[in-house]
Amino acid sequence: MDTVNAPWSGQRGWHTADWGPWGWAETVIKLIGIVVAVGAAIDDGAASIPDTHRLSYWLLFAVAVGYIGSIADRLADREVIAMGFLAATLLGHWSIVYAMGRADWPSTPVRVFAGLMVLGDLIKLGYFATTKTQVRGIPWPVPFALTGILVISYAAAFIAA
Repeated sequence: MDTVNAPWSGQRGWHTADWGPWGWAETVIKLIGIVVAVGAAIDDGAASIPDTHRLSYWLLFAVAVGYIGSIADRLADREVIAMGFLAATLLGHWSIVYAMGRADWPSTPVRVFAGLMVLGDLIKLGYFATTKTQVRGIPWPVPFALTGILVISYAAAFIAA
């Protein structure tokens, strides 16, 4: 199989790319998780992280911080859909972190969020594995491994919730 460049590589100025079925499947699944996270965040609750859920909290907090670093990457790509999805991703991750910072948070929204993020990233892994896509010339195993770390983090948060 030939190695292909990501749809946004080499474009000048702001543009939209053809994400294909893999990209749209990942996006839709993760957007559902983001809606769940925002819903959990706007629910009332008292502040304090329950001892029984600290691992989930810190794993999702670390992923949320990691996504802040993606801002520069997405700005370099100048792809409109990716930038908009990153904004939604940041909102979702920080919403679930905020919701988890309450003593009375139910584990269901956290599990739904983490489970949908796992599913979305498994789809992304399938995309990387079948297309051998490179992101700005970085060998495809690098984004594959980084996405794999996300899958493990979300799965651990799901189990610990």
